[in-house]
Amino acid sequence: MDSVRQAIARQLEAERNHQSAFRQADAYASGRDAACRQFKVNDLDLYLVDVIIDQSEDCLTLFVWPSAIFHCEVDRETHAVGEIKLDTLADYMRTARGGSAKRLAIVLEIARIDHKHR
Repeated sequence: MDSVRQAIARQLEAERNHQSAFRQADAYASGRDAACRQFKVNDLDLYLVDVIIDQSEDCLTLFVWPSAIFHCEVDRETHAVGEIKLDTLADYMRTARGGSAKRLAIVLEIARIDHKHR
């Protein structure tokens, strides 16, 4: 059982580092800013769920505490935000499969822990 707990702790720590890097990435600042404006939150309420890298843009999927999903396209050269799409967490969870569902579960756990201590 200790090995399972250790594996979970390593996954959470790796994801925490990933979230920290996301918050510091200049390339995604415009996407974070757009989500903050849309939901009137600060960037500590945003959690990166997924990035899909396309030819000229990155498509970000962000979890916004406590219950929203924000999708946006960020142009790689100009960092301009393109199309924005919103989902409820419940709708997104119904469609998430495989690795996306697992990653979302880890992100939600980190968000829960973060907001429990605020």
